[in-house]
Amino acid sequence: MMAGDDMAPNDAQIRAFISAAWEGDTVHIRQFLSIFGPDYLDVTRGEPINWTALFWSAKSGQRDTVAALLDAGADVNRRDASGSTALIWAAGMGNDDVVALLLERGADMSVIDREGRTALGFALEGKKAATAKLLTDETARKAAAEKAAWEDAMRIFTNGTKRDIRTHKVKFRPK
Repeated sequence: MMAGDDMAPNDAQIRAFISAAWEGDTVHIRQFLSIFGPDYLDVTRGEPINWTALFWSAKSGQRDTVAALLDAGADVNRRDASGSTALIWAAGMGNDDVVALLLERGADMSVIDREGRTALGFALEGKKAATAKLLTDETARKAAAEKAAWEDAMRIFTNGTKRDIRTHKVKFRPK
């Protein structure tokens, strides 16, 4: 049978998949996904926290497993029952390699969980100074990139002149 041929994992296979994510058993993760397909990336053990393999591997600091799950199509910004993301949990645990990978793969640092925490807030709450620095450096990098993009757009708009957009007036002449 090929991946996705109407075959669904049983409870024991799901538990083994989730355990492999926690333990960083990337071989088992890839094997599970080759049998059942990427439709089961978001499978949980049915617990109320609604954690997928990505959450378990991010919290336990399993960078290679996180990468394998993301490569297979796991949603980097999926939220659990508390509104947290894998980035928030990895940051709270001080798993800097995982935090860096999640950011590289598009994790949204601005997500706020139901307790009002962001990844940075959770890192600070957990006294994870290196992780907090990583997140603030990323915030500064993104702000600088946005500023540069804005400046490029303004240069294009003003044809390279030093006109102030707030005072620039265009005269309209009807035909």
